[in-house]
Amino acid sequence: MSWPEEAASWLRPACRMVAGHPDLWVVADEPEGWKGMGRRLAATGVWRPSRTIAFAGLAVPELPALAGEEATEGLRGALPDGRLWLVDDGHLVAG
Repeated sequence: MSWPEEAASWLRPACRMVAGHPDLWVVADEPEGWKGMGRRLAATGVWRPSRTIAFAGLAVPELPALAGEEATEGLRGALPDGRLWLVDDGHLVAG
C-alpha cells in the first residue's frame, strides 16, 4: 500500500491500514509523507505507533516535532547499520 506525500486527506489509506485490526504495522516512508499519514492513523483510534516498525527513512531527529507525538511516540525501527531507533518522550533515540 502507498500514499501520497501531500494529500487533502489520508483517510482512505489510513482506513485500509487499520482494517482487520492488525497486530503490527510495518512502515516505509519519509518524514514529509508520514506527517499527514501518521496523524490520520492516530485519529482512527485503532493504530498505535508503539505497535509499528518503521524503516530508517523515518529515523530523523525532526520527526517528532514534524509529525507530532500521536504519530511518533513509541515508533521504532532499524538503521541501515543495524542499530535500533525509537521515539521516546518526543526524542529520537538511536542505540
